[in-house]
Amino acid sequence: MIVIVDYPRSMYDIAVRRQEQDRSRLLSFFDVITDAVFNEFHARGISSRGDCIFSKEARDADMLRCAGDSFQSKRTLPNRVELN
Repeated sequence: MIVIVDYPRSMYDIAVRRQEQDRSRLLSFFDVITDAVFNEFHARGISSRGDCIFSKEARDADMLRCAGDSFQSKRTLPNRVELN
């Protein structure tokens, strides 16, 4: 099952959660859009869905350090993709 969920403290417009038998997983919007919708992004310069998805390895290599509710470091991964 795929459910659109709302995270009020998130800076993202949507999050997609897939409920599996014993756990739930967050998915990228680009994992669930149709090919027709992706083709609109492709026409604007996005080569592949993966161009817009950080791998677990990339996220793990660029983790944020936190102290309570404050970030003690900044992420170095880019946080946007430019469209043509």
